[in-house]
Amino acid sequence: MKESDPVVVRKQTQNIQNFHIHPHQRKKVVRGNAFVSRPSRLDLRTLLSEDNPMRGFFTLFWIAMTFYTATTLYQNWRKEGVPLRLNFFFFISEDWIVLILSDFCLIFSCFMCVSIVKLFLGGWIPKAAIFPLQHLWQFSWFAACVYWVFHRDWPWVQSGFFVMHAIVMLMKQHSYLATNIEFMQKLDLLISVKENVHKLTSSLKRKDEISEDDSTSDTSYEEETSEIVALKEEIEQLEKDLNRPSISFPENVTHWNFWEYVSFPILVYDLEYPRTNMYNIFKLIVNVI
Repeated sequence: MKESDPVVVRKQTQNIQNFHIHPHQRKKVVRGNAFVSRPSRLDLRTLLSEDNPMRGFFTLFWIAMTFYTATTLYQNWRKEGVPLRLNFFFFISEDWIVLILSDFCLIFSCFMCVSIVKLFLGGWIPKAAIFPLQHLWQFSWFAACVYWVFHRDWPWVQSGFFVMHAIVMLMKQHSYLATNIEFMQKLDLLISVKENVHKLTSSLKRKDEISEDDSTSDTSYEEETSEIVALKEEIEQLEKDLNRPSISFPENVTHWNFWEYVSFPILVYDLEYPRTNMYNIFKLIVNVI
């Protein structure tokens, strides 16, 4: 059979779909870009606007905390002449300069993920090696972080902070690499499906030039027409997955885009996230406190 034969084209399309992406992944719902506020039950506005049955418990809890803090400050003043003992502060500030520098190195080493994706997009590394390289990098990076903790022999506070931050950044890297790998597979699938649509369309045009006396030709014509419709739906879904209103793949593979993702308090990577039209500084301060 020729490569442009409709039967071969349909088989190629089916093989590409089965190899690259599982069907349930192609049909996932794309999140909209409109931000919808989800107030917490602990927000002051929620407590004041709703008849919350737990409001009395929250009030009693903060009264007890205020009383405990006041008595602790008074007892420290009577025993040691200072309201706060700074022993714990000196304990957690041990080797703090090296800890801060190590944390900066931890963060900026994660930008290697952008270079890895760029190498695959540029064709410098075969795509068959993408999953081994991803997991090799993640394992080596996390092993180096754990080794550094043992090498510095920090107290439990510094060690716990550094290891927990390393775990968070490891999950961020995994999500970034896995998502962009999926986008690369979808982009390859999109190109292949478009090529197959072009082949099927050319085949239909040739059949239009042939006599319509053969009933088998009519059946084949209908099959190819329905195949083109299904492939166009596939193209529409893939383009929806790879594009957002403000950015699309692979234009998102930049260091600035990765820095935004790192600075967001979220573990799952996406092309863009819902945003408000303006910053609410008061709400930010209240949530931080």
